[in-house]
Amino acid sequence: MKIYTLIFTLLMFWALSFSSVTGTTVEEEIDRVAGEVAKLELGFGDYVLGRKLSDKQKSMAAEQPIKKSLQGTYKFLDGEIYVIAANDNDIVLGVYKNYPDTSMDDIKKMVGALMFEYGEPTASAHDKMIYWTYDENGKIDQDTFNLQKDSGGAPSLATIKFSSSEMFTAEVKKDEEPTSAYLMITSDPLSKLFLAKTKE
Repeated sequence: MKIYTLIFTLLMFWALSFSSVTGTTVEEEIDRVAGEVAKLELGFGDYVLGRKLSDKQKSMAAEQPIKKSLQGTYKFLDGEIYVIAANDNDIVLGVYKNYPDTSMDDIKKMVGALMFEYGEPTASAHDKMIYWTYDENGKIDQDTFNLQKDSGGAPSLATIKFSSSEMFTAEVKKDEEPTSAYLMITSDPLSKLFLAKTKE
């Protein structure tokens, strides 16, 4: 539990110190970063990360609410799309799809479809996760990401992450156990600023 407290404290310090250095409020920084994120047009259908929900989307939120959500946010389901938005300004803070009971064959097809849509992933981990990282200019390629990482840090504005409970290279078996996976689109800078704002 101590490590989570430390991480949360560091995130708050980062966001608050950044806003004090630039002379802007956290609210202004949220608007600025959300605008940059929205320009990337990452999301599912009409739900775009960093963009405010439309009146129609807010009506859907009222019809299909999910009770458990982070303080200062509301969450809802539209078909297979889960949406997390800020209470006060309806900015989309995250969108994801959950696949709790699928197969390795479907997982492999999803990986292929994602690579067709987004191109080669920026990075992967443990053969169970692939992700595409974006800065304000678009997707960061793997070589650039590794170079930035080796030199002290790779700035990320938004990330698309696909994770599976089994390795993507696992053999497809006829009588296999169900596999779980999720696909999530988030922005670390936007999330950090939002956390700082909720604790002001």
